[in-house]
Amino acid sequence: MINRRDATKLLGAGLCLPFTNALWANNQPVSQLIEAVKTITQGDKIELKLLYPEGSLANIKILAELFKRQTGVTISLQETGVDRLSSDLILDHSSAKHTVDIALPATFSLPTLIDADALLCLDQFEAKYQDLSKLATSLYTIGDYHQGKRYGFQTDGDSYLLFLNSKMIKSAKLNSQYEDTFGNKLTLAQSWSQLDSQMKFFNQPQQQLFGGALFRTPNYMLWEWWVRLHSNGSFPVTDDFEPLINSPQGVSALQAMLDATQSQHPSVIRNSLFDNWELYAKGNCFCNIGWGGTQKYLRRPQSAIKDQVQTNLLPGFQLDGLYQPLSYFNWGWNYVVLANSQHPELAYLFALFATQPDQSALAIAQPDGYFDPFQKSHYENSQIKSIYGDEFLQAHQQSMTSPIPDFYVQANTAYFDSLRKAIMSAQSGAISAQKALDLAAIQWQVTTLEVGKQQQQKQWRSLKSLYPENLKRYIQNS
Repeated sequence: MINRRDATKLLGAGLCLPFTNALWANNQPVSQLIEAVKTITQGDKIELKLLYPEGSLANIKILAELFKRQTGVTISLQETGVDRLSSDLILDHSSAKHTVDIALPATFSLPTLIDADALLCLDQFEAKYQDLSKLATSLYTIGDYHQGKRYGFQTDGDSYLLFLNSKMIKSAKLNSQYEDTFGNKLTLAQSWSQLDSQMKFFNQPQQQLFGGALFRTPNYMLWEWWVRLHSNGSFPVTDDFEPLINSPQGVSALQAMLDATQSQHPSVIRNSLFDNWELYAKGNCFCNIGWGGTQKYLRRPQSAIKDQVQTNLLPGFQLDGLYQPLSYFNWGWNYVVLANSQHPELAYLFALFATQPDQSALAIAQPDGYFDPFQKSHYENSQIKSIYGDEFLQAHQQSMTSPIPDFYVQANTAYFDSLRKAIMSAQSGAISAQKALDLAAIQWQVTTLEVGKQQQQKQWRSLKSLYPENLKRYIQNS
């Protein structure tokens, strides 16, 4: 089995292709995949163009170089912003240029890209390479499929997690103050209301201490509310696909989140993804919500909070007298093939190559790239363990086994955009939480009529069946 150190040495040494082929002698599926590529290319020099999000170059570059050495196919890498990739793909699809063969959009954006006819359904290749495709397994595969058809390969395990500043938690002075204030010792929050109280307590701006660094910008704020909604005991829609976002549970979740904004560092209202990480790495905020990429950033040598972060699943709910934490898969990058690719089968085979167990472990073990574990074998990899730490990986693996899936329905971007606008209107103080969500619910109904209610009902019922069983029981009993 090739490891990261061996691969890096080989790439740096510029060893010839016949020798590097020997690396896969004991990995028959990868050898078969390489031979399939060579059969298609017949020695022709072919270039595949891959669009990737900022922060992922290190993850992809090593695989692109390995793939070229094994097959002779060049992977040309193009970068774009993390929040621009999907719109770039739609523009590329609608133009006459067609400059992308493979891309790494966020998993949540696949339904929108499929609606725009920008992605190629991969079922034809799945049937042809079924023995190889079975090996590209992820702990989370829900987002790879749309209406029962495969469109992508998960390559990044982005479940939402809670990060706590252990230095602040262990402070004798702060613990004493907390016990004096609440009459009990500081423990891990088991509900959002408890976490909100803790953030309010730790928010001491005069001491340059802040309750949190939770996102308060349009693209990211929605995700916190989404988890709060479920934790409050509600789905986003009924089985008939009528909106529940403006239910009492939804409104109270939004109001609590707005109130909690007062306990955050002031810069959260403008911070981008990487600004958020930089802020929390300074070590003076109590909590944050993020992904494995957050952990990688916080464990960099220059981080003031390195080795001082406690990672947990998100606050959840009580069921049958037992605490049930929550997790939510709300991002992740996904290898897709563009509908207008000039080499769709080769693009599919590269996506398959990149998501095989050994190759994907190489990608995730790159400290300067923000892909996260998504296969069971990744959690046993020594390089990955050294980058993330055992405590984080334990929490992360647990979060990947049964998270809330994202809202994978047709026109999901339209639903979330109207919800984002509503949340930001309430955040600005322009309208109340109730009014904001009432307006969003009306827009949801309009979108549903445009798409077709029967189709959305079918899609939602299928998605709901994939929810964690304990969460479904909790909501049904609420």
